[in-house]
Order: sequence, then structure tokens, then C-alpha cells
Amino acid sequence: MKKTIIAGGLAAASLAVLVGAAAPAPQTPAQAPAAATTQAAPAARHAGIQARQAQPVSQAEFVQARVSRLTALDANHDGTVTAEELRAGAQARRARHATQRFDRLDADKSGQISRAEFDAARPEHGDRAGHRGPRGGEHRGQRMGRRGGGEGRGHGPAERVAHHGPIVIADVQTKLTEGFARLDTDHDGVLSPAERQAGRAVMRERFQERRVQRQNRAPAVTSASPSAPASE
Repeated sequence: MKKTIIAGGLAAASLAVLVGAAAPAPQTPAQAPAAATTQAAPAARHAGIQARQAQPVSQAEFVQARVSRLTALDANHDGTVTAEELRAGAQARRARHATQRFDRLDADKSGQISRAEFDAARPEHGDRAGHRGPRGGEHRGQRMGRRGGGEGRGHGPAERVAHHGPIVIADVQTKLTEGFARLDTDHDGVLSPAERQAGRAVMRERFQERRVQRQNRAPAVTSASPSAPASE
């Protein structure tokens, strides 16, 4: 039962993202100046996202894109994903992102980042970092914990799986297939951008309702657990 709950929750999260086929990142000529490379990267990524969102998504793309990610995390190939496998996947993803960022900064591909390359990258992040404080008073480690990136922190996917039990990949596939059918309101076998947008709106509303429910339950749990033993 707990496995089914977690599988359904992950499927709901997948529906919120509304999978599209991943497009290859635009290639930047190796001889381009460092400043042009780093400043163009955010615009290129944004253009790629917009292009994917404008394309219809088939059921196979919608379901398999998510299932394949879970299958890749299933290190022992038992058809489930444990909290440990989720944490290992998050760690590998952070390492991959760090490598990609280094490669973007290393414009001349020398294996080292010069001062000029470092300074050229500052326009990409400097203004945003300078004018944006920690979100809601949180530091980065707390946010990563909530997303499941940290170990033993927050309430991210890994922590939920550790509490409820492993994710059953077959159950997720079933939930996603059912979700696709609900989103495909004209029953043409593909999700249009409008159908995906409507699905995102519904899932945002549901997530907000669940967040409010959790917040309302928290005081009751606290009050039910007295901090000191009752006097005789």
C-alpha cells in the first residue's frame, strides 16, 4: 500500500512537469570568445525549452521519458528505486552539472579556468545572485534537502521514499499512462501545448492544496506529543 502511495505521488509530480522529448543543446563554436559563450548559454537554453514546449507529446514520449529515468536509477535492476538509489542519482547529477559548468567556463578547453574566463562568466549569474537573497530565508543546503539532494535533511523524494518504501517502476508507468489519458481531452493520442498547460494548472492547484493540508496537520501532531511527562 505504501509503495502504491509513493508511486502515485511520483506520477503526479511527473504529470506536473509534463514530459517533452529532450532536444539537444545548441552547439557553440569552440573558437567563440568566452564572454559570448557564457552570455549566450541562458538564452540558448531558454529557446530550447520554448521549442520543446511548443511541440505535441505522444503517449510513448510522455510515459517512457519518466520511466527511463527511474530505470536508470534502478542500480540493482529489481524494478524498484530505493532512497539510496535516489540519493546516488542526485549525487551523480550534481557531479555532472559541475562538470558541465566547468566546461562552459573553460572556453579555450585548456582544462583550467583563467581569470579572464571566470570574469567573462560573471554577467551570466552576477546580477541575479546580487539581487536575489536566500529564498524564504533558506540557505542552499536547506533547499537541496527539500529536493532530496541532501542526506537526512528536509522532505525531498529520497526522504519520502525512505519513509514509505521503494518506488515501484511498473506502478509509476501505470499511473502515467492513466494520467496521459486524463490530460488528452480530445483523445487524439498526443498532448498539445494547451493540454499540457491545463494539466500544469491542475497539478499546481493540487500541490497547493496538499501543502496547506500538511501545514494544517503539523500543529496537531506537535500538540499531540507533549515535551514533558505529565505530572502525577
